[in-house]
Amino acid sequence: SSIVLNENINFTTLREFITEVEEPKLFTRIYCDRKYGIAYISSSEMSQVDPPVNSRFISKTLTKNIKQYIIKRGQILVSAAGTVGSVVLATKELNGVAGTSDILRINVDPETNLGFVFTYLTSSFGANELANLAYGAIIKRVRGFQLAELKTPIIDNKSRLKMNKLILAALESRDEA
Repeated sequence: SSIVLNENINFTTLREFITEVEEPKLFTRIYCDRKYGIAYISSSEMSQVDPPVNSRFISKTLTKNIKQYIIKRGQILVSAAGTVGSVVLATKELNGVAGTSDILRINVDPETNLGFVFTYLTSSFGANELANLAYGAIIKRVRGFQLAELKTPIIDNKSRLKMNKLILAALESRDEA
């Protein structure tokens, strides 16, 4: 089932609206006690209303390049394997938590495009485009470079900035809640 938008809309790629897509390398998780570790979540957990950020910890010292797994508030997180295409805006609660390598992290300028990119990826059209990127017979996957090439509509600045304001306000509210 394809979704038809107004035929006067022009498209470009997601790359035009974002800073980068971070795609962490696959890694062996070495679980440990809270005092030696950093909270760790899977891609299905990132979408939960109350992510279990205090249940599992991976070793700070034994995880190579641990920095690449750390989630930062305001990143757009996209599950890239299995259930491809869950999209979450990282709240304060996920800030500093390590996430699986199956989570792609999109960095977007919060002053301009964060709201638009998040709104687009979670819209029925954007979600559909995202689902179409997934490849693989058994386990579906999306790579960072594919995500950067995602077909994305070009919309007027006024609408883009309005979306941005609304999403940033929502992020603030979620943090407070």
